[in-house]
Amino acid sequence: MGTCPVRVLAPADTPVTLSEAKEHLRVDHDDEDGRIDHFIRAATEHLDGYHGILGKALITQTWEEDVTAWRGGALDLVVGPLQSVVSLEVVAANGSEASPVDLSGYWVDRRRGRVVPLRGTSVPRAGVDQRILVRYAAGYGDAPSDVPVPIRQAILLLVGACYEQREAIAVGSSIASLPPSFGVHALLWPIRGIFI
Repeated sequence: MGTCPVRVLAPADTPVTLSEAKEHLRVDHDDEDGRIDHFIRAATEHLDGYHGILGKALITQTWEEDVTAWRGGALDLVVGPLQSVVSLEVVAANGSEASPVDLSGYWVDRRRGRVVPLRGTSVPRAGVDQRILVRYAAGYGDAPSDVPVPIRQAILLLVGACYEQREAIAVGSSIASLPPSFGVHALLWPIRGIFI
């Protein structure tokens, strides 16, 4: 593999809506909608994508990986759950030229998050001044309800912690500075498999 995956198209939504967060917080006015929305986004970012602690895409988003050494066989993609491969290209190192690869010679194994060449298909080769670029869609689905309930509940718990300690948390500061919550750990353990 080459460099870290890059998100090229952000999700259109967050796993928790403003109204769900307000109901969780028992807030019945609109005065703090901006602040609560910020907490939702911070909690989501803390969990979501390659740099999030889950290492998974939550709502559908598009990622790009630079593959420098695909020797053959299955190509494991880093960010899951994999939905589809959008494109596979051999590009010049400076990005000036791109040669698309016909995806009909590949099987997308969504369960394992990989691209598998079909029998008789050779994997693309990159020359000295070239690289292979894979663009793919990942996430549990397009709607907040597609995200597993434990993840959505963990986000609500993080939003609640931010809201309760809002005087100590400045806008722009990391949610990782919050005290750890056993509830968040317990909810995310089966998904991530490690304590966070």
